[in-house]
Amino acid sequence: MRKVDSKTGGEKATTLSGSVVTMQHTTFHKASDASYAMTTSFDFTGVPQEAIIKAAAEMLLIRWRTAFKNAEKLDETADNQTVNVLEMLSKGRKKLSSKEKLERTGLSKEEILALLAESEDDES
Repeated sequence: MRKVDSKTGGEKATTLSGSVVTMQHTTFHKASDASYAMTTSFDFTGVPQEAIIKAAAEMLLIRWRTAFKNAEKLDETADNQTVNVLEMLSKGRKKLSSKEKLERTGLSKEEILALLAESEDDES
């Protein structure tokens, strides 16, 4: 585990070897106010397929609910929908634009501009 800049982060990768999935990820730790590059492995040896599918569906539901919640207009067809998992996985996750990332900070336009100006001063 190593501390990394939250803006650039660490490497992100997922590998599968038999029943073990190894993931390189960056995770923010609130108490230390820092991000850390970490490697976590999940060993699925002996886990019934039904349990794996249920866990995968729970994670996909989080992604599906996030897309529904953040949609610009209400999708009335979202209820009682069967989602094609293969199609959903092939699309991947929607990347946020720089503007969306800035909006999520909750900072005002003036605060953002002040931080940018301060950052430019630090680089000089």
